[in-house]
Amino acid sequence: MANTILSFRGYRARIFNDPNSALEFLEKAKIKPSLLITDCIMGSMNGLELIEAFKKLVPDLKTILMSGTITNDFVQKCPVIPDRFIPKPYPADLLLDAVDDLFRPNPDATASE
Repeated sequence: MANTILSFRGYRARIFNDPNSALEFLEKAKIKPSLLITDCIMGSMNGLELIEAFKKLVPDLKTILMSGTITNDFVQKCPVIPDRFIPKPYPADLLLDAVDDLFRPNPDATASE
């Protein structure tokens, strides 16, 4: 569903059915992704573990964690904190706004350069 929503805004996504496949892809990719969107509950590792593994390979990677079972308060206490947290179920606009916001230039950063 997220891929369909993002495609309306022109974003391209690559979908993986398990976190190990995503990590294997990242390790081999010549062009690294700029964003990881992951669910919290998965098979062999959870979304926070996947974010941590991705960040080791791409430290400036932007991340979004989605979950219908945990809250943002819980996530904020974890050792690895995603850039955005989206509770499920979510409206399409919430996902689009989060992605757009992550890629919007920061006026404070450009003002100090």
